[in-house]
Amino acid sequence: MLTQIYYNIRMTLRSTGVLIWCFAFPLIMATIFMTMFAGMQSNQSTHTIKLGVVEDTGWQDATGLRTLLEELAHPSDAEDEVPLLALTGYADRAAAEAGVRAGAVDTALVIDANGTEHLLVAPSDAGSTDQAIVQTILDRYLQGEELAGALAKHDPAARANAEARAALAENLS
Repeated sequence: MLTQIYYNIRMTLRSTGVLIWCFAFPLIMATIFMTMFAGMQSNQSTHTIKLGVVEDTGWQDATGLRTLLEELAHPSDAEDEVPLLALTGYADRAAAEAGVRAGAVDTALVIDANGTEHLLVAPSDAGSTDQAIVQTILDRYLQGEELAGALAKHDPAARANAEARAALAENLS
């Protein structure tokens, strides 16, 4: 019996296809994946995004957006929780643009006299993850604001209905 097992192992190992697919290929693939994902843990650390805001009348009038961003700038009660945003105030658009170009903030938010939000990004940071996160927060807020406005226009009594407000909040989360 042992002679038969020994003979089968020798015959199997003589086949180069078996050696490649059973031994070499898994080792090569393991090495490739290990190299690709080696730094993944360190790259996934949470950091605070520096967001500049122009603190003018547009910012003061945007109560809902201001409240949302200020809440995201405060850490939660957990000890190891890092706030998502760090807000830096600027007097005007020119100062915010200078802050973005200098790298003092990752992006800056300007709300013009019409209430339209503009996101300022340095050309070198265009398309960065931080910019995408801030843009997503802004887009999500604007969608919710539009949805709430449409709901109020369609059915003004729905704003007073606690179930309708809860459904809207659930849809936006």
